[in-house]
Amino acid sequence: MSARSKVQRDSGMQRCSRRRAIGLLGAGLAASGLGLLPGCEAPPAVRPVPPPAPPPTSKRVWPPRASYPAPDLADACVLRQDVGIRPYRRGAVRVERDAHAIKPLIHQYGHGGAGITLAPASASDAADLLSEAEVAPPSPIAILGAGIVGMTTADLLLDRGYRVTIYTDRMTPDTTSDIAGGQFAPATVAVGGAERLTRWMRLASDYYLPRAGRGCGVERVVNFTAGGGRALRLLPDDRFSSQALTRLPIAGLEQPGSAHETLLITPPVYLPWLVGRLRERGCAFSFRRFDSASQVAALPDTAVINCLGMGSKPLYSDSRLVPIRGRLVLLKPQRLDYLFSHRNGYLFSRSDAVVLGGTYDRGTTDTTPDPRATQRILERHRRFFGSA
Repeated sequence: MSARSKVQRDSGMQRCSRRRAIGLLGAGLAASGLGLLPGCEAPPAVRPVPPPAPPPTSKRVWPPRASYPAPDLADACVLRQDVGIRPYRRGAVRVERDAHAIKPLIHQYGHGGAGITLAPASASDAADLLSEAEVAPPSPIAILGAGIVGMTTADLLLDRGYRVTIYTDRMTPDTTSDIAGGQFAPATVAVGGAERLTRWMRLASDYYLPRAGRGCGVERVVNFTAGGGRALRLLPDDRFSSQALTRLPIAGLEQPGSAHETLLITPPVYLPWLVGRLRERGCAFSFRRFDSASQVAALPDTAVINCLGMGSKPLYSDSRLVPIRGRLVLLKPQRLDYLFSHRNGYLFSRSDAVVLGGTYDRGTTDTTPDPRATQRILERHRRFFGSA
């Protein structure tokens, strides 16, 4: 049970049955060179681990260019609508040891819409808690959940010399992380104070910046904002540049704004790369669903790190977890070379699509695509860019 939504497409694709889903997972893991633990079915064919990433090719994108194209927002460009559930936790992201567990259990969840951004930082704190619990390498550690938080935690624990098994009932491309926008910014999250947020943003940028331009789906980008761009100003200013603009350099726009250098992590590229990296480093994956805390406690591993997101609510009765539904509209790829934020939405120009957001529907878990929502998101962006 991992933190995720059941991704559904406007194309009318029906959800697979549980048996077919398990079969597809096994096939996907085998195709990427992932070995399943005993008791998990998988075809025997195994593809070699991908070769090392190429050397860096991207350069800093600062200062911004003098002009950029406007997006094409025509109906003919629409690919689909993605619907996901953000695991928002009131008060703060939870990174703490469970005092009632019979063996070391560390909770790490509740990142809201900032799972990709903050996963490396919360994972570092979770790893520190393992040390405080006197769980030393190379002890075997169980991680619950194979979204971005779980897999990033596995990556950092491998760095520290632990043996790691990820237990999950779903893998990429079927996690909530797979349908995230991917901008490096602490959006829709309660961190628990400015000091913690500042430290976490530095830890996270330490993790992602060395990956930028290495062919794994992490790139330096410019985000233009109409107005303040308050969240982006939380980026470490010694690593990411920013400036006020008297005129936004996008065709058709005549208003002032600002430009911020940040990162874009493209999930359909980065997550498969991370799976391959983990497998290459010896991380094991076990397809398993947990229906009770006692099932988790019965695992053979020395300690457990819970990265299940919304899945933690029924398993550990966390009343602070709140589902926040987000809808994204994906358009055919366009070479815009920027991100954009305005009062009524945001736009990410990725290699696989132009992503338009978004919605913020608190307290609902219905992930049924709604064509009317697609049109509302499109109309908001069209009004701003003058193409309505």
